[in-house]
Amino acid sequence: MLTINEDLLGPEAIEDPYTYYGRLREEDPIHWNPLYETWVMTRYDDVVWCLRHPEVFSSEIFLRDARPPFPPILDTDHALYEFNKQYLSQWFIRRDTPDHLRMRRVVHPYFNPKYIEGRFRTLVREVIHDLLAEVEARGHMDVLQDFAAPLPVLVIAQWLGLPQQDRQFIRQLSRHLLALDQENPDRNQAVHTAISTLVEYPNPFVEERLTTPQDDLLSALAAGEKQGSLSRDEVLGNALLLLVAGHQTTINLIGNGTLALLRHPDH
Repeated sequence: MLTINEDLLGPEAIEDPYTYYGRLREEDPIHWNPLYETWVMTRYDDVVWCLRHPEVFSSEIFLRDARPPFPPILDTDHALYEFNKQYLSQWFIRRDTPDHLRMRRVVHPYFNPKYIEGRFRTLVREVIHDLLAEVEARGHMDVLQDFAAPLPVLVIAQWLGLPQQDRQFIRQLSRHLLALDQENPDRNQAVHTAISTLVEYPNPFVEERLTTPQDDLLSALAAGEKQGSLSRDEVLGNALLLLVAGHQTTINLIGNGTLALLRHPDH
């Protein structure tokens, strides 16, 4: 029988996730975690099967799960939690077919290899060049603060077509939104503030793109509204998703990648 520390956020899993999840994959690849009341799938084929059977493993967890929030939240914040839950359910990654496919089709052309190689790679390289130029004279930098943290904000804001001078504002509110994944019981307050502010922020830009489209993702979302594929709430909600989706993943990738390189320079 498998005996393992079920705390997915505990020191054992955080300090050496490869060994932790490797053991799960070898000994119990379809594992029920009683502490978090969730299935942990660690084999590729099993994960693909789950993704292709939304009738069993639904992405609409915010809409369907009747259980109270976990970790627990403040008793006074349940109204905020319900508001946040309903709004974030507008994200296409939190919807099942047919809504998922309807919303996804609007931005799908911007996520194909040809577009990524032709337009997106150039955009990313320009941002990287500018960030490195800012620290070149110093001869050193903090990888996380000077490079990893600002990189996704600059790239995504530019990709959406938002003004560059707003990047610090966007970054700050995006970090509040990511509080949803934290454990602190008052996390819904920060999330509510971020949603309320960030939803209003792109609205005038969407209005502008409806009549004067540009070569950016916000124009693609606005075109989806114009064609009847998206509601305004879905346009704003998925613009919010695109703003925050690349932040934490990119920062962690660069930070952990740099750490791995320092620990294993021969690789």
